[in-house]
Order: sequence, then structure tokens, then C-alpha cells
Amino acid sequence: MTWDELWMRDVPTLLADELAIYAEEFPMILADLERLVRQRGLVVAEGAALLPELVAPWVADPRQALWMVPTESFQRRMYPQRGPWVQEILAQCSDPEAAFANWMDRDIAFAQHAAERAARAGLRVLWVDGVASLEENARAVAQWFAPHLPPADGPEGDTANSQPGAGLRAP
Repeated sequence: MTWDELWMRDVPTLLADELAIYAEEFPMILADLERLVRQRGLVVAEGAALLPELVAPWVADPRQALWMVPTESFQRRMYPQRGPWVQEILAQCSDPEAAFANWMDRDIAFAQHAAERAARAGLRVLWVDGVASLEENARAVAQWFAPHLPPADGPEGDTANSQPGAGLRAP
């Protein structure tokens, strides 16, 4: 599929395809996470494929999950700055402006989907809008996960609050 064939499709199709790909990948990701949790206890995983509706049944405590979701204004402001690879892809499209609009609209729809599904599952969403600094967002994430983190003043590698096998539960 060319970039033109990809990005010139309608947004509902783009979103449905993205969600289907992530749903297909999830069992493999879950198997890796289960192995890591058994080996190490505390595991931090990130990625768009960790859809709230797929992760929620495996979370033993809602404070074990958090979705950082960009606002539409943040996406529209920051995406054009992601690097030259964006322009390289768009240059291969017959209508770069329309292709970028579809790309943005798909990603905005995806963000809305993730936020809605997380909220429906009783899981926290941290909206990233560019107003809070990176450090402020990092503090908010650390505070959210604090009950599951080793004490800050404890020895490195302390797993007192994260025993192996304690993170995932079968749905």
C-alpha cells in the first residue's frame, strides 16, 4: 500500500484499521507483559496498542493503569514538528494537505476513543495539552503510580510494593 492509498482513505476506515491492528497485536503484547511481570514484578508498558478496553480486564487495581492522551490542539500544534519523516511521507501523497488532515483526524479520533474507553472502564486519563511541563506530567504519573512503586528512599531495586506476579490478573 502506498502512502497515498493509506492516507487518502476516510477517517472512520483509518481508525477502524488501526484499532483492528492493535487488537490483533494485543495477545502477543500481553504474553510478553505476563512473562515480565512474573520475572520482575513491576513493569511499565507504553504504546498505542495498549487499548484501554483490552487492558482493563487484566488490571487488578485501577491505579495500575494510566492513559496519557494528547488533546486535539496539542496534536495539531505538535505533529507538524515531529521531524522530517512526516514531510517525507506527505510528499509521496497526491494531496499532501488532505493526507495530513486525514492523518491528524485519525489520530484525534484515536485519542478520543482511548479516552472514552479508559473512562468507561474506570481508568485514569491524563490529558496532555502542552500547558503542563514535561516535569509536571512526570510528577502526575509518578503520584498516580506511587502506591505500586518502591519507596523513594529505599534501596535501588527494592520491590517491596511490586512482588512478581502481582500486576496482572486473568479477566
